[in-house]
Amino acid sequence: MADYDVSNPTYGPVRRLEPTDWNHADVFNATIGQAVENAAAIYNASKIMRNIRIRPGDWNSNQYQINDVSITEDSIVNVYFNNASHTAVQEAEMTGKTEQGALVLACVTVPVREISIDCIEIRNEVRVNAG
Repeated sequence: MADYDVSNPTYGPVRRLEPTDWNHADVFNATIGQAVENAAAIYNASKIMRNIRIRPGDWNSNQYQINDVSITEDSIVNVYFNNASHTAVQEAEMTGKTEQGALVLACVTVPVREISIDCIEIRNEVRVNAG
């Protein structure tokens, strides 16, 4: 028995089974297969990174780059700094931008203390199959 292929999932409509449908694996596999793809597409559209530490010497020209293949130019990224780092982040006047494969943090002044990030949420658009 083969597994469903979710290597490149797209989100699409799932056909509702009707009482008059023929009881055949082809009918059920197509419907269940799309439901499995939908779940995989939603799962793949988000990622969480945890426990990132940025030491003062890690900054390069007032920038620090966090690389991850799931980050795109259009990713929505939420950065949750540890409470102990909030003051240092504010004093550094930190901003961020996404580019293909990276989140780039920039600051006006390099923090003199370690910055601790508890969590980074990465959200991307779900790939949709118009069906």
